Amino acid sequence: MFVKFLTLEWKSLFRSAHVGHSILIKIVLAIFGLLLAFGLWSIGHNMYDILDESSDSLFPMQQVNRFLLFYFVAELGLRFFMQQLPILNVKPFLIQRISRSSITHYLLSKSVFSFYNLLAPLLFIPFALACWSVGDYATVPILGWLAAVLGTSLSLHFFNFSAQHTLSANWRLTSVALIIVAVLILLDYSHLLSVSDQMASFFELILLRPLLCILPLAMVAAAYLWIHRSLRQRLYLESNTNKQKRSIAFADLRWLDQLGRYAPLIRLDLKLLWRNKRTKTMLVTGIIGLLYGLIFYPNQHANSQGMLVFVGIFMTGLFMFNFGQFVPAWDSSYYPLIHTQRIGITDYLGAKSLLFYASIILATILTIPYLYFGREILLINLVTAVYNIGINVPIILFFGTYNKKRVDLDKSQFFNYQGMGATQWIIMLPAMLIPVLLWSIIHAFVSFEITCLIFGTIGIIGLCLRAVFLKSIAQRYQARKYAMLEGFKQVSE
Repeated sequence: MFVKFLTLEWKSLFRSAHVGHSILIKIVLAIFGLLLAFGLWSIGHNMYDILDESSDSLFPMQQVNRFLLFYFVAELGLRFFMQQLPILNVKPFLIQRISRSSITHYLLSKSVFSFYNLLAPLLFIPFALACWSVGDYATVPILGWLAAVLGTSLSLHFFNFSAQHTLSANWRLTSVALIIVAVLILLDYSHLLSVSDQMASFFELILLRPLLCILPLAMVAAAYLWIHRSLRQRLYLESNTNKQKRSIAFADLRWLDQLGRYAPLIRLDLKLLWRNKRTKTMLVTGIIGLLYGLIFYPNQHANSQGMLVFVGIFMTGLFMFNFGQFVPAWDSSYYPLIHTQRIGITDYLGAKSLLFYASIILATILTIPYLYFGREILLINLVTAVYNIGINVPIILFFGTYNKKRVDLDKSQFFNYQGMGATQWIIMLPAMLIPVLLWSIIHAFVSFEITCLIFGTIGIIGLCLRAVFLKSIAQRYQARKYAMLEGFKQVSE
C-alpha cells in the first residue's frame, strides 16, 4: 500500500499544471539544503575543538549538555514556523477499501523523510565521533547519549504535528504559548528556575547510565502513537466538509467612500484580511515583525548602515511584502468574476497600492519609538518608508503579473507554501537588496544627511510617477490575463 501511495503522488507531481515551477523550486531547495547540510556537518565536526579551548573545567560534551534545552526550543520553533507537514488528498481514499490506519501510517512515515530531521544528526553525530575519538567517553555512553539526543529531536517532530494543528488555527493560543516559552527562558536566564540545568543533568546521567536512553526513545514511540490516534480519529469525510460558518459582523467602513472608485475594492480587501485564516495569521506576523529592530538597534554601532537600511525596508514594508507577493492570487477564487465587471485593471492596482501606502505609513508610525536608539534610526526608517511607497510598491505589483497559482484562504500562513512559486523567491531580491546597494553607493560619496535626502527624493519621484507605473503594469496584466485565469483554475492540494 505504501508503494501505491508513492506511485500516485509521483503521478500527481508530473500531471500538475505547475510541474515546471514545482520541479524548479525543489531543485533550488535541494541545492540550499545540501549547502546547509555541509555547513552543519562542518560546525559539528569543529565544535569539539572550539569548546575544548573555551573551558578548562568542563568537557565539551558537558558544555553542549548545558545548551541542549535552547537547541531543542530553537528546533521546535523552526519546525513550527517553517516545516511543511506532508499533504495527501485523502478524500478519494476514504471511499475505497483502504483502512484509515494505513493512510495515517503512510502520512507519518512520509513525514520522517524531512530535512528538519537531519538537523540534529548532522550537528551531533560528528561531535559525538570527535568526543569518542579523543577518548573522553567510551563507545556505549556515547551511543546512549546520541540516541537520547536524536530521539528527543524526533519526538519534537511528531509533537510538531499536534502543535501546528492546535496553535495555527488559534493565534491567541499561539501568543500565549510564545509568552510562556519566553517567560521560561527568562527565568532560566535569571537562574530563578533553571530548566536547562535539569536537562543537562539528565543527559549527564545518560552518560553514566546509557540504558536511560530508552526514555527519549519511548517518548518517540508515545508521540507517534498519540499523533496516529489523533489523525485517525479525524480521518472522516464529515471532518473534511465545510461547516456552516456563522455570520461575521463587520463595520460598514463608510469612511472609505471618500476614496471614490477605489473604495469598494479596498473595502473588499479589508474584509478579506479580517475574515480569513491565512490573512489574519499574516497580520499577526506583520505585527511581530515590527519587533525585528530590537535584534539590531541595541548594537547598531556594530552594524553597517546598509544593514540598518535593510531593517528599515523590512519593518516598514513587511505587510506589503507578505500580502503583495500574492497579488492577485488572493482573489484567485473570483478573479474571473473581476474581469466580467466594469472594473478597470488600473483601478484594481490603484486600490492595492493605496492599501500598501496605508500599511507602510502605519508601520512607520509604530516604529517611531525606535528613536530611543538614536536619530539615525528614525531618519533611516522614514526614508526607507518613502522608498517603499515610491519604488517597491510598483515592483511588488509588477511581479504580481507572474502569479498564477491559486491560494486557499482557509489555510494558515505558517508552514504553508501553497501559491508559492519562483516569483515569490525572486521578488525579494530587487525589493530588499537594491535599496541596500543603492544606499551604500550613495553614502560612499556623500554624508549621512545627504544620503537620506537623495534616498527620500528617489521615493518621491517614484510616487510622482505612480500613474505611469500603474498604466504600464496594467498593460502587463492584460497581456498575462489568460495565463493567470488558467492558472487560478488549478486547485493544488
